[in-house]
Amino acid sequence: IGGGFMIKHEYAELSDKKAGIIKSITAVTKGTAGGYVLLIICFAVLALVYTYTSFPAGMLKPFVTGITALSLIFCGILTARSIDFFGWLHGVFAGILYTVIRYIFGAVFLNGFGFNTATLSMFLLGIVLGAAGGILGINFKK
Repeated sequence: IGGGFMIKHEYAELSDKKAGIIKSITAVTKGTAGGYVLLIICFAVLALVYTYTSFPAGMLKPFVTGITALSLIFCGILTARSIDFFGWLHGVFAGILYTVIRYIFGAVFLNGFGFNTATLSMFLLGIVLGAAGGILGINFKK
């Protein structure tokens, strides 16, 4: 009689862990996708402004960096709002996923795979800003 309860209890714990992992993966994926949606919208607006105004070309890089930072924070916020625990850690995972996707696209379409200080900076920025977004998202949750 006692053994049956233990098996059911262990199965329930395993099922809860599996559901938690799925919830975490879903939150990170949705948060990363939301960060990219914001990035694409902001880049489209920047492209229109650059094309149809006298926007100085020298200002593009700072704007691109700022938009990327904003979308990374947004990515962490969205991720943490979808989860009930460890917002900073989920934000870190979302920032890493975001950065890995960006790195792969950049390597494939621009300059090939390579690791240098710019790559390291990009990954550190993803981790730090993803975590910051996660902290904001968990603390400003509804």
